Amino acid sequence: MASLKDIGLTNCLDYAVYNCFGSSHSLLIVLLTYTASMYSFVIYVLAFLIYDIVRFRKIGSITSSFILSLVLTELTALGLKVVFQSPRPGESVTHVSILKALFNYDIYSFPSGHSSRAAVLSFYLSKNKSIITKSLAWLWFIGISLSRLLLGVHWLSDVTESFLLGVSVSLLVDYTTPKWVSYYNKLVRKAKPLMIKVED
Repeated sequence: MASLKDIGLTNCLDYAVYNCFGSSHSLLIVLLTYTASMYSFVIYVLAFLIYDIVRFRKIGSITSSFILSLVLTELTALGLKVVFQSPRPGESVTHVSILKALFNYDIYSFPSGHSSRAAVLSFYLSKNKSIITKSLAWLWFIGISLSRLLLGVHWLSDVTESFLLGVSVSLLVDYTTPKWVSYYNKLVRKAKPLMIKVED
């Protein structure tokens, strides 16, 4: 999987959007984009875990699926960044060894870690029965993606493909939930609070 921009399919649209948005450093935009940083997601994961353990004395399947999807999405995004080494807008193409790229993965544009993480969280928040929660979750995702464009650190194709990455991984994890939850629960059956509670 290569970036659509890298293979030339979205160059015109990417540059048009980049030139339209420019590069903003508004405090509001910076604060918004920070809500999808890795540091923020550590807090989200802890909040999910604490809520489940306090309420159910076990980890819920939605929480466990969210965490697994997040980890797999992060690993996939890391791999794509290291392999394709796509430059951010306004930066030149420089290809280095895989090992060097691994230690400097965050300088690359494709895919957008913020957008892929936001897609995963929005996917699981949208499982809530509340229409308001579903709507706010996806509005937040759109806001994160727009913030990456407004800051001038990603192309439109980066955030679009990151959406597909986050949602695809989440769907795959959900589809395989019965199998991996069963194996997981067998491994931790003596540690009751760590067992996964499968919702009906």
